[in-house]
Amino acid sequence: ARREIKEETGLTEIKILPKFKERIHYFFKQNNTLISKEVIFFITITKTKNIQLSFEHEEYIWLPYKDASKKITFKNNKDTLKKAHEFLACKKKRAH
Repeated sequence: ARREIKEETGLTEIKILPKFKERIHYFFKQNNTLISKEVIFFITITKTKNIQLSFEHEEYIWLPYKDASKKITFKNNKDTLKKAHEFLACKKKRAH
């Protein structure tokens, strides 16, 4: 996960929060070939706000949860974001 984050965002100083790991699986077509893809999501913390995107990406934006939820178009990604939000809310409650 650390290598992938560095490769795609340029971030090197991150903390991966334990106990949150979500997988989604989907298919997409590329050059008339059906591709199977599995993506694993983690929650990370960084103090760096500047991102250096890899060639695979066109843009990024930092958003609060409600705005991010409105911007996401795929249901499986919305569900993952909601789970991450709930995880962080529970973690915050336990810390108080």
